[in-house]
Amino acid sequence: RSTINWLRFIDISHRQHVSGFIHARMAEYPDLPLPKKVLKALSAYAAKTTARNLFMLSAFEQLGAAFEKANIQIVAFKGIDYIERIYSSIDQRFLSDLDLLIKPEDLERTRALLESIGYHCIENIRQSRFHEKRYGYIHAPLQCQKGGVNIDLHIRLGKEQMRINEQVWQEIVPKQNYYVMKPAFALLYHCYHLNKHVCGQGFKLSHLNEFFNHLIVTGK
Repeated sequence: RSTINWLRFIDISHRQHVSGFIHARMAEYPDLPLPKKVLKALSAYAAKTTARNLFMLSAFEQLGAAFEKANIQIVAFKGIDYIERIYSSIDQRFLSDLDLLIKPEDLERTRALLESIGYHCIENIRQSRFHEKRYGYIHAPLQCQKGGVNIDLHIRLGKEQMRINEQVWQEIVPKQNYYVMKPAFALLYHCYHLNKHVCGQGFKLSHLNEFFNHLIVTGK
């Protein structure tokens, strides 16, 4: 339609992180008369996402082997889990980082392990240790980076004393050399995470899309 601002459409799709999803759905509607510039932009985004995700998946495979060798249990969640759990192809969900959950007592060993294989790790303290102890906002105390691979290391899923922090370790299943949440618990966590963005900041349409995909997967 000539009345549609397609440049605006492309911009919103990119900023809301749904361009890959839209591109994948286009295959179901081959006769949809979209402008060439839209098709080109969505295809470019999907290609960029594929390249990035292949790179991140390769890095994660190496990390999984290293953690297994060190006998440190990790749970992969959010993006690195979602691209297999709820997406039909790797070009739909851009992986900006890897979210990994470890047990609090493994934090120092994990840092030593990552630094031994070339990662640079910094403590993620937004306010102060007093602020963290009082409010419990920091649940990803380490951020590690190496050659474009970004890792958020979590020691809990929510604020201190929340049941979800302990319960997660009873709601995981093994993969090759890491763990993921069981479907129902993954949906529960996504609802908690979605609420944080809706009531706080950073909400995107991709969060809502992933919520509905979780419902479909959990209901199977």
